[in-house]
Amino acid sequence: MRGLPRARSSGFTLIETLTVIGLFLLLLSAGLVIGLDAISRSALINERDLVVLMLTGARTRALANVNETSHGVRIEADQVIVFEGAPPGTNARTIERNSAIKVSPPDVEIVFEPLTAKVGPSNSIILSENGKEAIIEINTEGRIEW
Repeated sequence: MRGLPRARSSGFTLIETLTVIGLFLLLLSAGLVIGLDAISRSALINERDLVVLMLTGARTRALANVNETSHGVRIEADQVIVFEGAPPGTNARTIERNSAIKVSPPDVEIVFEPLTAKVGPSNSIILSENGKEAIIEINTEGRIEW
């Protein structure tokens, strides 16, 4: 005599469910690490872009001989100052910057000569945060590289 037919079970076993959850958590943690690193890098890149923008603006104004004077940028711990004339200059504009990002050398000042945009000695500005660095170089001819 035949026994009663066995009921077919449908669904997932506990092992299958735990395996899928484990894989999901592994992918989630890897994505979180990558995402946080990207956010950290973006703050440094934004700060670098701000400094390069201010340097480029001062260089352009010096090349155009605006007000027939030199133009410069001073980078301090919490602000960037764009000015005309010899330091500390006139017509200064102050832009707030991220003070969590360190600047080396501190309180660096770059002055572009009128018509040529030349600077004294070449300069390197190093922005750093959490072991990451962004370097901006200004050569004696006033060329800005980053």
